[in-house]
Amino acid sequence: MSSVDPIDRNPESGKPARDTRWKARYRDPQGRQRSKTFDRKGDAEKFLATVVTDMGRGDWIDPQLSRVTFKEWADAWWATTVHLRPSTRKGYSTALGARIRPTFDAVPIGSIDRSVVKEFIAELVARPLAPKTVANTALVLRLVLQEAVEGGAIRENPATKLKLPLTRRQEPRFLTAEEVARLVDATRDPYGFLILFAAYTGLRSSELCGLRVGKLDVLRGRVEVSETLMQVRGKTVIGPTKSDRTRSVPLPAFLRDEAAAFLAFRREQLGRTLEPDDLVFTPIATANGVTRTEFLYAESIRRYILKPALAGAGLPTEVRTHDLRHTCASLLISLGAHPRAIMERLGHSDISVTLNVYGHLFPSLEEKLTDGLDELYRSSERSRVDAVPSDGAEVRNIR
Repeated sequence: MSSVDPIDRNPESGKPARDTRWKARYRDPQGRQRSKTFDRKGDAEKFLATVVTDMGRGDWIDPQLSRVTFKEWADAWWATTVHLRPSTRKGYSTALGARIRPTFDAVPIGSIDRSVVKEFIAELVARPLAPKTVANTALVLRLVLQEAVEGGAIRENPATKLKLPLTRRQEPRFLTAEEVARLVDATRDPYGFLILFAAYTGLRSSELCGLRVGKLDVLRGRVEVSETLMQVRGKTVIGPTKSDRTRSVPLPAFLRDEAAAFLAFRREQLGRTLEPDDLVFTPIATANGVTRTEFLYAESIRRYILKPALAGAGLPTEVRTHDLRHTCASLLISLGAHPRAIMERLGHSDISVTLNVYGHLFPSLEEKLTDGLDELYRSSERSRVDAVPSDGAEVRNIR
């Protein structure tokens, strides 16, 4: 039952007192008694009509939940993010702790509407922050607010379909085989093999850092990619690959020979037989021969190995370690590789990822194939003409 009743009545007449307030009473979908007080009867009746309509449509929002602060909903959401990759969790943590919580933690979740969210995004843009940073922050805010939607605290997510600054993905840089050779020659010993291995296998930086000796099969000419190693907030985190799949990448003959030589160097360096769990690539030593860390990290590869080598080879120092992965893809495409073969070798989650990143390289391959078909036809024509008998008799055209 729902009703609107005066709080105070005239003791003599029993009618509502002149300045009384009005209480709207109703039962929620769980049967619990609810009420809200208003100064005017009309406002109470209007509220009650809305509540009854919302409950009839299944859109009713628990006012107690909507008064819960953003902080509590964010804490509840964060507790469910354990499934994320370490690098993703790190990015979410930064967005939530450094940019979102200072603004929203003390705010009741029901008070966060679309205008509040748009104002927050505008402030991020005005700081200014990079478009990708703004987009990542908006994503985390949307995920927290969705937790409140699913928990019944708000009806709709005010952080959906926002107009955000255009995020421009950093364009891949592709090296030629000759440029890779120059880069390897300019790389400090003994890390030329790392650069060569990255460019001809397409492994990600974290996969290179996490590669173990037991996964590098020189005899069979294959490398099994199953682990990553990265640094997250100063801690070493070992986990699965980005797609959470193990893949086997074949090695060309020259790379097998280089791998064998490098593993022999590692045995000599350690003064013992290599164990399957030993890492293939080890940390950078400083000028006095002291290593700063136990593990080799992606940032160390970029800063201490790749960047100096690029300068020494006369190549743009903006080339990233990830561009060696792009280089592998471009070399495969130049050889006529099918997108699916590239997807499997690089460990993309879906072929659409391969096409989105490298699709622009395939038109040149199409041109090459078209020219090849033209050459095949002309070659067949020359063979047909050469087959004409010397006495001048016609050869029957059966096309």
